[in-house]
This record gives sequence, structure tokens and C-alpha cells, in this order.
Amino acid sequence: MTPHKQYFVAIIGSTTLKGEEIKASLEERSFPIRDIKLLDEIKEESDAILTSFRDEARVIMQIQEDSFKGVDIAFFCCRPSSVRHYLSLPAVQNILSFDLSLSVEPGLDTPVIVHGVNDPEYHEGKGVVACPCPLTVPIALLLKSLVSLYEVGYAAATALEPASEYGKAGLEALHRETTEIISFSDKTGSVFRHQQAFNLIPLFSEEEKNKFSPREARIRREMSEVLAPASVPFSIAVIQAPTFHGHAISLFVRLNEDAEEEEVMSDLERAGIPVGRGAMTPVEAVGKSDFFLSHVRKEPDQAGCFWFWIVCDNLKRAGAANAVMAAESIINRI
Repeated sequence: MTPHKQYFVAIIGSTTLKGEEIKASLEERSFPIRDIKLLDEIKEESDAILTSFRDEARVIMQIQEDSFKGVDIAFFCCRPSSVRHYLSLPAVQNILSFDLSLSVEPGLDTPVIVHGVNDPEYHEGKGVVACPCPLTVPIALLLKSLVSLYEVGYAAATALEPASEYGKAGLEALHRETTEIISFSDKTGSVFRHQQAFNLIPLFSEEEKNKFSPREARIRREMSEVLAPASVPFSIAVIQAPTFHGHAISLFVRLNEDAEEEEVMSDLERAGIPVGRGAMTPVEAVGKSDFFLSHVRKEPDQAGCFWFWIVCDNLKRAGAANAVMAAESIINRI
């Protein structure tokens, strides 16, 4: 990174949950910003929203044709269809863009980056980075450490996904459903396929041959890419849970060698994995800038087989903070 260089940053979708977390992460990490532009899909220019950044008053403005002029780094947090349109604009081609909407499929020209796992050795400082599904981040961080310590034969995760993964509409729907059920009111429409409150909804697709949902399939592809050249057979089942924030992940790992629980915990702790003791819940992880390995259990009758319990703030460490740290990693390598 050029010493003391400052960047012109834009957040597109500043009023979304992801956009708000990006702004907070930029502030918390003292990202080198010369200026910042806060943008959103506001219907009328007169509907601009007053906010603040680093104790200074700022206005969230309507996106215009010239909104990207002079911008060095952009974080796209709005609707996938809108992000695809904005990324196609000529003015965006020379910008370092981070897609948090999952609208862009990872590939050779659009790398997926989990900070701390596959940070690039060199980057041109422009083009699109496909931010990973939030569930990919804590699982990849843990598996990378395990791969460096042991020979990993197989891994499979069952993950509980909160309503905030579906934005403010998801939070509002879960709150409304909960209130309606408790008060015995008539149910209204929802962004979810089934009742979310007091319920569990498996993600699956009747259209896919193996019934795995597109999100689950994407996570598997991302894991393969970010862990390369290591090859770890991996699968995941995602369940929508009636919670507002925070991921909970039960990860099964089969090692091709035997080990003891305390040995594995100590090795991971020395490798930098944030290890907690006891059963942490997603509530304890909300607002934290890291994920947490709460406990490890060894299968008593199967050598080398372990269960890991992981909790993580889906919007912060697994979402906004990962994107901001990936941006830091890139500008340090330009």
C-alpha cells in the first residue's frame, strides 16, 4: 500500500443491514478514507437521509449516473438485481468493488476472499470481489487451521440461519409473525416460504436433482475455492431458524488420524482460533468482530471424529468485517 494513501469509498445500499455494518466496520477499523459517499436506492432525491460517519454529519443520497465518479473502493449491499446493473456500468470498471449481495458468482475474474484464509498475494486494485456467504467465513477459518494441523478426511455442517440474512424485511417478518402468534391475530404475508416464528425451515430446492438449495451449493463451491490447494470433501445443510441475529453451526469433522479433545482445542487455540469454554450461543456472538469455537466433542466410538460448535455474528465478522478486512488486505498488496 502506498504510505498514508487515503481512499474515496462508496457504500451502495447504505440503509440496508449490510450497508450499516460496512459503515460501522470502516469506522471501527480506521480504514484510510479520504472521503466517503453514502448511496441508496432512494425514490426521490429530496428523500435524502441524514446520518453520520466518524462524528461528522453525512447524507445518504440517491444513486445517480455520476455517483461513482472518483470512487476508489465501493461496497455493494443493495438488491442483487441492482448490484448486477451497477457493476456493469463503465464508470465502475476501474473501481475495487465488493459484492455483498451474492449476486456475482465467484470465478477467475471475481475471486471470493475469506480474510485470514485466502488473502491474495497481489491484486490490481480494481475489479469485483465476490464476498462469500456469511456461513462460509467461520467454517473456512476453522477448517484452514485444522488442515494445517491434521489430515482432514471429511467435514459436514448443519447451520442455523437467522432472519437478518434476509435483511430488514426478514427481521420485520419474524417480529410480526411472533407478535401475531402470541396475540392470536390473523397472519399476514411473509418474505419466508413458511411460518418462521417458532419454526424451523430447511433450505432445499425441488428443482435441483440433489435437492440442495442454491445457497448451500454456493457455500460448497466457495469452500472448495478458498481452501485450495487443500481438498476437503465438504457438505452443508442450512436451516432457517426463528432467531433475529447470529449464526450457529454444528460442524462434524473426520480426521485421518486420532487425537484427543483437549489436544485439538489447544492446537486450535495456538493457531489463533478464538476458543471459548462451555456452550456459547449466537446471542453472545452478536456485535463481536470475531467468530467463536465454543466447544469440541469427540465421538466416543469413532477415532478421529469430532463435533465443533461455532457461533458468529452473520452481519459483522462473517459479513461486513470480512469485506473491510479483505479490502485492507488488497490495498496493502497493490
